[in-house]
Amino acid sequence: MKNIFYTAVIIFSLMMSPIFAVAQVAPGDLDTTFNGTGKSRVALPGDDNGSALAVQADGKRVVAGYSLDGAKSAFLVIRYNTDGSPDTSFGIGGKVLTDVGSNGGEAKAVKIQADGKIVVAGDSVNSTNGFFPNRFTIVRYNSDGSLDMSFGSGGKVITVVGAHTAEAYGLAIQTDGKLVVVGTAVNNSSDNDFAVVRYNSDGSLDVSFNVDGIALTPIEGNDKAHAVTIQSDDKIVAAGYASGGSGSHFAVVRYNSNGSLDNSFDLDGKTITPIGIGSGNSVANAVAIQLGNNAQPDKIVVVGDQIASNDCAVARYNSNGSLDTTFDSDGKLTIDIRGFSDSCKAVSV
Repeated sequence: MKNIFYTAVIIFSLMMSPIFAVAQVAPGDLDTTFNGTGKSRVALPGDDNGSALAVQADGKRVVAGYSLDGAKSAFLVIRYNTDGSPDTSFGIGGKVLTDVGSNGGEAKAVKIQADGKIVVAGDSVNSTNGFFPNRFTIVRYNSDGSLDMSFGSGGKVITVVGAHTAEAYGLAIQTDGKLVVVGTAVNNSSDNDFAVVRYNSDGSLDVSFNVDGIALTPIEGNDKAHAVTIQSDDKIVAAGYASGGSGSHFAVVRYNSNGSLDNSFDLDGKTITPIGIGSGNSVANAVAIQLGNNAQPDKIVVVGDQIASNDCAVARYNSNGSLDTTFDSDGKLTIDIRGFSDSCKAVSV
């Protein structure tokens, strides 16, 4: 079976600005300077999935995901030249496969360090006494696709988070080079909590963050952080969903740099936002900071899915955690794109 990567991009105007047409190319048209068609397809021998994208300073694109060939999956990283062709200076033919965990793993996030090294985060499955728990897993590559032996053990770090199993979804790099990974972990009550782990640049746990480098935050019951970003003041913003008796809703949590909850954000560091019709379920998938100025403080923009109506969902928050009512009058909206099963997975301001 051969899978092909596709990407859909939707641009929301957060601040009004004019649009000018150049020649006969309209905004939103496919860029035919990219692989001749605006699309690039890479066929691989297994069942493959691209989950995350990062752009290097030189314009090359790095895609991370997994490749399943048989019973075991591996981290997959592909790098493209600016014209859409695979970058043959990276790995083998532009591709790198990395075994993680005794039973495979999936990469779900990728970032480029200031020194050009590539950091990929996700989770791996590791057999333990007949159980198969997931563990936070990070792999760092040199610019040529080789494993960075100065990071963790042979370029890899696997971390036990929570009481049993944990899954990582989001990754951010601080200005000091420390790595922040977020996801979900099962606690002693068998519920899922927001999980945030911070690593030093060598892959060791940062013990200045919540004593042991790991912060678990219960919200409603079954809670997952899907994305993370770092504010200019080094506070950490994680977004995902909280699921309780009224369904699942957008959840945003802000942490101080030391791993404690920031009580200046909605009083307790956490905010929950129902979006869409009735009490229908909603899930946040991505978060970004919209930078302000002296007169306008930063905003927090979160996108995801409104599951009941199968629409994209967007919410914008003030710096104190309240909804920004200058955005669509109540700070949130849903968008019907094609009438059925719409989903927003990433956002950039």
